Amino acid sequence: MSALKSKKEKQINLLPQDKFSETTAGRVLVWFLSTFRTLVIIVELFVISAFMSRFWLDAKNTDLSEEIRQKEAQIKAMKETENRIREVQKKTSIISEVSSNKIIPSEVISKLTSQIPPTIILSSIALNEEKITISGIAKDENSIAQILVNLQSQEEFKNTALSQIGPDEENSQLLKFSLSIPVKKTEN
Repeated sequence: MSALKSKKEKQINLLPQDKFSETTAGRVLVWFLSTFRTLVIIVELFVISAFMSRFWLDAKNTDLSEEIRQKEAQIKAMKETENRIREVQKKTSIISEVSSNKIIPSEVISKLTSQIPPTIILSSIALNEEKITISGIAKDENSIAQILVNLQSQEEFKNTALSQIGPDEENSQLLKFSLSIPVKKTEN
């Protein structure tokens, strides 16, 4: 009976066992089928790992989304405070800029008056951020030249210029003049 069983148990192989498996085409076909089977298994493993990693990525995405929502809430809560701080910083910068570049009128006037010859009478001194304007009356041109030389000898008044000169309307023997001095801003 064992001989009958061995004859009945035949294996079915779709690849021919005859001389075709020994030929080059047969060997290529066997190699291609075994390699293709390996490639299919590798691709299946890759797809399964990608599918399984999706759960981890979904959990991480949820955690990051929650963290973003919390930080947005913190930013919204601090918005009013941030706006107030920015306003104070803006005001502080304006104040520091004004105080660092400010002309002190009393110092400027005392320096100017110390340089004026006794033959000149000042009618006005105007100070602004860009220039100092001095108007006055002099007995002669030498007095005006003397005040120009005196002012230009000082470092602060080096660019003093005569902007107007002419006879006085009330007294034609006197000269009316005007000087312009660009302001040098002091740095603290």
